[in-house]
Amino acid sequence: MYDYQKIAKALIRNADEIVTAIDRYIAKKDEDLKKTLKAEGYTNPDGTVDAINDLEETVAGILADQQQDLLNTLKEAEEAGDTGEQLKKRIDTMLENDSIQDDVTDAAVSMYDDTVEPLATEYIQEVEPDMQGESHRGLKHGELPWAN
Repeated sequence: MYDYQKIAKALIRNADEIVTAIDRYIAKKDEDLKKTLKAEGYTNPDGTVDAINDLEETVAGILADQQQDLLNTLKEAEEAGDTGEQLKKRIDTMLENDSIQDDVTDAAVSMYDDTVEPLATEYIQEVEPDMQGESHRGLKHGELPWAN
């Protein structure tokens, strides 16, 4: 059997080192991705990787908020002495009121508007200066070309 408390304590004691190692690994992979994008002729590889990281951070924040909502719901259930069925109803209500799908969609659309479309336009202008790209600005999620 595992002693989960000892494992948890060891992880907590070494959390800073673990996070630092993960950050170094991610930074290395970001640099590798930038080099690959540049080698493949993508426009603004630094900005592209930054935009990906920004979206990732935004989505991580959204998920952290949902996690906190779930923890609050569980705490409320515990304080109320909920049974299994009551807890299920409480969680179902939390999920029904959850805006995670809309929040993630908004973040993706924002990234598209702020980053993808301008980069695509810039790339098209570099490759085919006479070609004009069709704009998708102002479209809602269901209207986006890839959402159908």
